[in-house]
Amino acid sequence: MERLFLSHSHGDHELAAALKLLIESCFPGHIEVKASSSAPSEGGISAGSEWLDWIQEQVRGRRSEGLAALRQVRALGPEPAAIDSIRRGLIRLHKGLGGTDEELSEWLQALAGR
Repeated sequence: MERLFLSHSHGDHELAAALKLLIESCFPGHIEVKASSSAPSEGGISAGSEWLDWIQEQVRGRRSEGLAALRQVRALGPEPAAIDSIRRGLIRLHKGLGGTDEELSEWLQALAGR
C-alpha cells in the first residue's frame, strides 16, 4: 500500500479531510492518507508530541515520491497563493530539518514544475 502524507495548516483541516476521503475512496486499499490534523488513531500527531520530529518520521525516505507529488500538484494549476503557501511550508520544513541549499532548490524546482 502506498502512503501519502498531507501536512497543512490547522485552517485547512476540512480540506485535508475531504482530500483524504476522496483519495482513499478512489483508491481503496491502495493508498493510505495521513494528514497532520488527523486524530492520532487515524495517523495524526498525538497531543504533546514534537511536531517537527513527527513530520520527519512521515517524510523520511520518501524523497522521490515527494518530488513527484510536487510536480503533480503544480500540473494541476493551483492558484498562485496556494503555490506560495506550499513554497513557504517547504522552506520552513527545510530549515527545521537542517537540509542543504541544494536539497531545498530541488524541492522548489519540482514545485515550479521544472
